[in-house]
Amino acid sequence: MPDPLPRPNPLNTSYNPVIHSAYNLCLDLEEREAQATQHGRLSPLISVRFLGYLIVEATTKAGQLEISTEIIGTVGDQALQALANVYKDHFICCFYSAKGRTPTSSLHPSAPSFDAQKQAYRLLLVPTPHSHQAAKAKALERDHYRCVLTGKIDSSSALAGLVDDDDGASSHTDTHAAYIFDRLTNEDLGVPKKADYVASEAGRMERFLGFPFAQLHV
Repeated sequence: MPDPLPRPNPLNTSYNPVIHSAYNLCLDLEEREAQATQHGRLSPLISVRFLGYLIVEATTKAGQLEISTEIIGTVGDQALQALANVYKDHFICCFYSAKGRTPTSSLHPSAPSFDAQKQAYRLLLVPTPHSHQAAKAKALERDHYRCVLTGKIDSSSALAGLVDDDDGASSHTDTHAAYIFDRLTNEDLGVPKKADYVASEAGRMERFLGFPFAQLHV
């Protein structure tokens, strides 16, 4: 069971009135959760605490405003729970290893602007490379053949002459690649349902975390 939401509202109106009001809606349903009817896979209490902590723990103010605006746009407890299920299916779930079928589309209506953006994200989707080695090669090319943590040149890339280090002044290191998201995420993109789901993931990832989706491509 998630921890109770912090009280009183830590996001005062001077911080941002929309964010403040959205968090108050979460606090209100948390108080009434015993009387609320469950809609979707998440209970009312899990739903509201999930949304509340998305606001509190967002890594950027733009992310806070994004989720807060969607919360303010809901009408009633059912819509608020539906929104929580959307974020579970199209945001949190992309960090899980795939264990089953693609989740079904939520009944929560997306804003028209997001629906339009989702179609644009579909055009950006790139299938997963056929092997781990191919994925690493693409990632190294994207990152200029350097370790993203240390900035050191990848040793094998230097030996292959893929990076300019004629004077040998730069440090070299062996690098290892790892999938941030499950490698199955971008497979079967020819299936409309799967492509639509991944586009929704991409859109919410970009809008909530505040970095371009295209940067994730390898």
